[in-house]
Amino acid sequence: MVVHYSHSPHIEILQYILVTPLAVFTTVVILPALIDGRRQVFTMGITLITVVSSLIGIVVLWQEPSELSRYIGSPVLGIGNLRTTSIFHNPNTYGFFMMAGSLAALYTYLTRRGAVWLGALGLCLLGLFMSGGDAAFVGFVAGAVLVLSGPDYRFGFFGLLFAVVGVYIAIQLGHVTDVMEGTLMQRVDRWVASLERLAQNPLLGIGFANTASQIGEEIGPHNSYIYPLLNTGIIAGGFYLGALIYALGQGLRTWWTPWTGFVVGLTVAIFLYMGFESLFLGGLSVSSILLGLSLGLLLYSSETRHSWLGTQNR
Repeated sequence: MVVHYSHSPHIEILQYILVTPLAVFTTVVILPALIDGRRQVFTMGITLITVVSSLIGIVVLWQEPSELSRYIGSPVLGIGNLRTTSIFHNPNTYGFFMMAGSLAALYTYLTRRGAVWLGALGLCLLGLFMSGGDAAFVGFVAGAVLVLSGPDYRFGFFGLLFAVVGVYIAIQLGHVTDVMEGTLMQRVDRWVASLERLAQNPLLGIGFANTASQIGEEIGPHNSYIYPLLNTGIIAGGFYLGALIYALGQGLRTWWTPWTGFVVGLTVAIFLYMGFESLFLGGLSVSSILLGLSLGLLLYSSETRHSWLGTQNR
């Protein structure tokens, strides 16, 4: 970013240079270290916030949609007029938060049990469904399989079976076809246009100018992996993407515990979501903060340290 700023000064780049290091250090290093000793407090807190957001979403749905958001009251999976955004302006952001919160609620129920946490999980899943976020649905399904495998691998197998059944139902409802022929194909067109534009300036990318106009589209690529390559080039963007892969690899190498299953599941869910939406490490949005936390928890959990020490002692 410093190279880009020296080559083409822009206020947005300067903001990134000033804010990103502090945001990354806070979310990836400081907060995970505090959370690691208070794991259930963290997941219970996220669960309760998600429950409140879900209840607010239900209340918002009762209001006049035109006064709040054009997304509220639209169908979900082709069923009813159930979509809501709760306290968020965009249903995709709401879907992301409900995806992460539902995974936290699933982990909390698996570790604490009880009717209260089962009910909380149900409300979180209801909120996730009412968000109507396809990327969030995909992320949650994949993440849930990993979270379920934390206490027992057999739970993960049953979760995989439920995921297959869920995909089959979505296909039968015609929703998968609608997505593939609609929003997915639109995204693919923008991805192709972005890669074609990147090919013209592969080393430094296009900078932080208006990305949509640079690729000849109304909006950007809606892909969190293409964006950094397009903006900063294959060298800087490659380092960024490599850091994400490294963090996930560290998590997969640790001792597999319920906590590991949750953290890896949350990270995989976020990574899948990033393939269809735009969020970046170092930002101040809810999604960026949760991305930083998940990476930090992968790198700095006690399981990771014990695994690393065990490798060194061999």
